Amino acid sequence: MLAVASAAQFLAVLDMIAVNIAFPAIGADFRSASTAELSWVLNAYTIVLAALLVPAGRLADAIGGRRSFLAGIALFGLASVACGAAPDLGTLIAARVVQGAAAAVLVPTSLSLALPAFPERERATAVGVWTAVSAVAASSGPVAGGLLAASDWRWIFFSNPPVVLAAWAAGLRLLPRTGPVGGAWRRPAGARRVARGLGLHGGDRGGRGRSGRRPGYGCSYRAPGKPRIRRGPGTAPLTCPCRLPSVLVVPSVLRRPDDD
Repeated sequence: MLAVASAAQFLAVLDMIAVNIAFPAIGADFRSASTAELSWVLNAYTIVLAALLVPAGRLADAIGGRRSFLAGIALFGLASVACGAAPDLGTLIAARVVQGAAAAVLVPTSLSLALPAFPERERATAVGVWTAVSAVAASSGPVAGGLLAASDWRWIFFSNPPVVLAAWAAGLRLLPRTGPVGGAWRRPAGARRVARGLGLHGGDRGGRGRSGRRPGYGCSYRAPGKPRIRRGPGTAPLTCPCRLPSVLVVPSVLRRPDDD
């Protein structure tokens, strides 16, 4: 099961790095597009992945990790084929959005499904192996991207389906059937807030908005167990869901040591 989880993590990271290397080759195929338009081939994947990572993990808890993983890996493979066969830049960007959403499902669910198969004393080692796979994917991404782009950048995406098929078949056979964890989650407003916040940061690319101020959210605590979300300069208002029965992110994870 760790191999299945590692394969999913490898694909998610490798695609992000390899496409960066193939960016000039993609631009050569779409000469009429500006650099700003071409940049969305990269940004669409990374922003969607970052924005949906937390909501996708919470949704997997609500509907079952095995079901989420199998759906995510299948969607990733289909999106990869669509990326490789994209006839124009708009189709490629749209397919990259879908691929980023599928990767956001794979990353949190893969490890959560693999860990229960190990005794507690071995779980740290399993996490280490899973993390090392990310490092291998990041380091091999430039090499793989360069070699495939030298032939045709589309092979970066067409090389995914065989791995996806193997991971999907192994997951169907090996992954345990799991039910909802912690009750059903039925409050999509939290997902919208997380996606909006991360999307603002990703879309801004670390720059300043019209007001000349950097976007950001802050979280402070009046008393233990009673968090308060405050607005940072240039941010949209947030409502703290700490008293709701089912939340997207438990506010205590945002707590800093000096808040006591």
